[in-house]
Amino acid sequence: MIYIFYGLNTFLIDKEIEKLKRNIDPLSYEKYDLENSNMTDIVMHADEVSLFSSKQMIVVENAYIFMASTNKKLPEQNIDGLEAYFKNPNPNTILVFKVEKDKLDERKKIVKLAKEKGYLKEYNKIDHTPKMVLDLFGEYSITKEDATFLLERVGNNLSILEQEIEKIKLYKNEDKTVSKEDILLLTSQNIDTDIFNLIDAILTRDKKVAIQSYQEMIKLGEEPIMILVMLANQFRMIYQVKKLYQRGYSEKDISSELKVHWYPIRKTLGRMQQYDEDTLISYIQKLANLDIAIKKGEVDKGISLEMFILNV
Repeated sequence: MIYIFYGLNTFLIDKEIEKLKRNIDPLSYEKYDLENSNMTDIVMHADEVSLFSSKQMIVVENAYIFMASTNKKLPEQNIDGLEAYFKNPNPNTILVFKVEKDKLDERKKIVKLAKEKGYLKEYNKIDHTPKMVLDLFGEYSITKEDATFLLERVGNNLSILEQEIEKIKLYKNEDKTVSKEDILLLTSQNIDTDIFNLIDAILTRDKKVAIQSYQEMIKLGEEPIMILVMLANQFRMIYQVKKLYQRGYSEKDISSELKVHWYPIRKTLGRMQQYDEDTLISYIQKLANLDIAIKKGEVDKGISLEMFILNV
């Protein structure tokens, strides 16, 4: 079987490859990088019979032969042998091409042949939903509400999310039932979640919660100057989202216009109504002035940011 996995979500591509590897003897698995390998050699390998088992698997990374040309200088490949192989593949070989691009070059003969003779699957969409969390937990029991809580706590980085889930699964290996208490005990709060909590507390003038959120971020090792930058960026994004929404932009349109993933855009849309534009501009300006004062050494970075939080 011939697989062509393409898209920008390489995490999910790698997960799919791992699934295919499960029943393959390690001695019958080989990985090539097309940027430093010869396509003719790869085809010859795919045509061979494995000495160790009835099935073998070959993964070809950086499979640029399926992409449009780029500015990057890449080795020229003779793909005549591959075209012939597509027409008569070895039934005992799983041949996987990994293409880290959002789309294939539909004009190429090899792509047309791949669509006809192979199995193509796109991995561009990143669907951060509770269902995805439930799927990652597999046989473990976790409620949809707790899956949502984990997603909000850990954030939408798939690699980090999987690491945190694996940590929970290892800890809960006996009863395989995951609770909110387990999540709180075993996972780390994502800094993006903290910054949203801090912003909400600032704009609702809940100074106690705001200072607690700020101090928690400091404990996690975050630098005050970085918190300042994150605050300014978030206030700026809220302002931009608010203006675009007023112009009739949809969530998808705003995400595309700002080149920001839909997840933070959705969170921002849910909270923007409580903020007026003048307040947002005022906070952005104050943070800009504070940034200059800190860099000039006129104020202490930790104390000055804490004072900003207390005085807004």
